[in-house]
Amino acid sequence: MNLSTLSQRLPQLANSIDRRWEAWINGGGRPDLADFLGHLVEKGVVPEDQVRSIISELDVALTLSEANRLPEGPRYRSFGLLGRGAMGEVYLARDRALGRNVAVKALDPQLVSEPALAARFHQEAQITAQLDHPCIVPVYGIESRPDGSPAYSMKLVKGMELADGLKLAREALDAGKPEPEDLDLNGRLVTFLSVCAAMSYAHDRGVLHRDLKPANIMLGPHHEVLVMDWGIAKVIGSSEDILPESAGARAHETQIGIVVGTPQYMSPEQASADGSALTPKSDQYALGLILQELVTLKRAVTAKNAMHAVMRAQAASRDPMEHYKGHAVPRELVAVVNKACAPDPDDRYADVEELADDVRHFLRDEPVIAAPDTFSQRMQRWVGRHRQLAIASSAFLAFMVFAVSMLGVLGSFLAMQAAQVKALQREEDLATAVMNVTEHAGRIDSELARYEALVTGIAFAAEEALIRDPDPATVVYRSETFNPPDLAFSEFYDDSISVVYPDVHITDGVDKDQAEREAHQLAGIGPALSQALLMSKGPQAAKRPLAARRRLVAEGKTPAVWTYVATEGGVIAGMPGVTEFEEGYDPRGRPWYQQGKASSGPHWSALDLDEGGMGLLLTCTLSLHDEEGVVNGVAALDLTFGYVIEEMLDIEEYPGATALLVNREGNVVASSEMRGNTRKLDDYSPKPFDEASILPLLDRPAGHLEVGSDLYLWRRLQTVDDWAYVVKIPVDEAIGS
Repeated sequence: MNLSTLSQRLPQLANSIDRRWEAWINGGGRPDLADFLGHLVEKGVVPEDQVRSIISELDVALTLSEANRLPEGPRYRSFGLLGRGAMGEVYLARDRALGRNVAVKALDPQLVSEPALAARFHQEAQITAQLDHPCIVPVYGIESRPDGSPAYSMKLVKGMELADGLKLAREALDAGKPEPEDLDLNGRLVTFLSVCAAMSYAHDRGVLHRDLKPANIMLGPHHEVLVMDWGIAKVIGSSEDILPESAGARAHETQIGIVVGTPQYMSPEQASADGSALTPKSDQYALGLILQELVTLKRAVTAKNAMHAVMRAQAASRDPMEHYKGHAVPRELVAVVNKACAPDPDDRYADVEELADDVRHFLRDEPVIAAPDTFSQRMQRWVGRHRQLAIASSAFLAFMVFAVSMLGVLGSFLAMQAAQVKALQREEDLATAVMNVTEHAGRIDSELARYEALVTGIAFAAEEALIRDPDPATVVYRSETFNPPDLAFSEFYDDSISVVYPDVHITDGVDKDQAEREAHQLAGIGPALSQALLMSKGPQAAKRPLAARRRLVAEGKTPAVWTYVATEGGVIAGMPGVTEFEEGYDPRGRPWYQQGKASSGPHWSALDLDEGGMGLLLTCTLSLHDEEGVVNGVAALDLTFGYVIEEMLDIEEYPGATALLVNREGNVVASSEMRGNTRKLDDYSPKPFDEASILPLLDRPAGHLEVGSDLYLWRRLQTVDDWAYVVKIPVDEAIGS
């Protein structure tokens, strides 16, 4: 990666990247892009989250530093948070001495005063570092951070969690497509063998993991399989160690009361909180649960809540081993899981290696220890190995008659099980509905977060423009005399618009000289405003030819309909450029400006009717700052709420459902029943949510409740914290009879 490529990735610095690099080098900076990017983040020139993806690409090609230019100061430069755990946080960092990316896990500074927790953290680093195995993440070193908290660096694992891989496999099946490479059944079993190899190695060295689950198994881009997060690992024979209460809410998933681990993946003895009873066979039980999930593509233990999951674990209770899409599950794998998850540890495999051997037997089409072949299976295997002889043999015909008769017996047996299957189906349907609503809420959050990123890009372009001297060559097209060369009428906007030049409006009565300067400065950010408008449709929209881009905007095919920047000096520049502004218009008095100015980050304003006839708009704003950090303006993007309702709000899995957004005041902000009407409204006020029994529950992050003939499911949004996504589904449609 070079400066040219870097300027493409940071369009807001396209005109200043060379100057900033030269100043960095002349000021004694190392000729290292990672250090340079860190400098830009420290100066507040670019956001950390934008730099994080660029830093990760610096490992694509090897880079060498001069031996006499080893970095001064800290060895590791942090580029932001990757994730949080019960005891600490994991950051992306650059090893400045060796030029490689690493993950740095640090104990939460608020927990440093807990000696037991600090010791626990140090033990995690030691255990992980001493487990030198290709399928266990390597630790590079441990250090003390400036705030006194311990931290250790380790390999930065790229790729995805096994849990996400299972989700991809399910999505492929749902779409009627083959499962992705390495994620079909055989591929998943090969992955499982790698996990078993890591755990067999750890057990041989006297270490229990105690938190094995798909979320702690990483799949790398080059077929690597790595067992992660040894934070609650235990050395066999050591005294029990419980996370102290001060670890806070983040420890909840890993600790319930005095039970340590993740409830859905616990052995009975681990769920009973008897630390002295834990042996490698406890990890084996968790591996058995993971194997069931790999085979069926759904969790082995579903529960209403964490405590319910603990109770099921204590009773060694699992869901029936039935495939996510109803596919047949090989009896051998059922037997292997049953043996690995036997309630009595003495009935499980002797060790994890023996469990792995049985899975290998299955992959090689050999008999497994857990389920010795029946006579018919021995015949089938014999036929498979001696097919030509079998065809010529009357014994083969006898075998076929026997097989047919066995199928009849099997059919009768399955019919006897139908009642049990029907009873379980209701629970599965409910779990599916909860998952669907959660995924749809996440989709809405992802979309809104994408628009926040676009507003962030506008804000940085505006901040850069406002600190530079105006370009004398920049032409300012004032709103009252707006007549750029590309001006053309748009039926959608009911006005003549430009998609190249922003309109610039100066409020009456402001400082004329200052306003004229800002008008020239903001006139130069037309490309950033236009890019954000187009990229609301998707990254490729901004790369189309000018005529195609014009059509997209003019025909209203972009989710965002306005992008604009206003300053404390009373100047506003917007895209698409238009020929009208109401008399006496002052952006500084508008609610979106006041709310954006008062917020420290991206802020979604309340729904409002657009004065330009676009109907209901949802506005995302972000405050601008000068070089001293003082707020000097607001960047904004208007999203048609019709787009939210038409494209994001409905839950297509349930045609009879009603999807709503409900605010904390108990009002319905929007409903799927508003489809097609959002632009026709000439007045808007939210209506009260009509189900009183649900309303007090909506402060919870998520939940569901059956009320009469309807099932209500909800999930609070992360981007717009004031809203909950609520879906009302007829019970007979959601969970059957």
